[in-house]
Amino acid sequence: MTAEEKKALKAKLKNIVANMPEGPGSYQYYDRTGEIIYVGKAKNLKRRVSSYFLKEQNKKTALLVSKIWDIKYINVATEQDALLLENSLISATLQHFVERRQELSVHLYYKRRLPTHIQHSQQVGRRQ
Repeated sequence: MTAEEKKALKAKLKNIVANMPEGPGSYQYYDRTGEIIYVGKAKNLKRRVSSYFLKEQNKKTALLVSKIWDIKYINVATEQDALLLENSLISATLQHFVERRQELSVHLYYKRRLPTHIQHSQQVGRRQ
């Protein structure tokens, strides 16, 4: 991405945040392919989303912000509605990832033994 493209993207995101309502709701961050990369909720959408762009962040948050290409939001009446909306958006968005993980993963469970001075784990079978 060129410097001009980065500047245009930053201006676009800043404009979205500036026009957000100050009430409760859920926000979604999209990457350049149009896929949701993050879903969150907030008591105050404008304040919460702007905090990602104004504050110094840890490496994980900085990486997330660097991948944001678009922001969408849904404002709701109450904070509880925002929580429910966030949960349903996460469930809908990540359902195919959950199904795929269940297909690929082998679920093992362990029986713990605690000898007098060392803790060991012993595989006892597969969980179905």
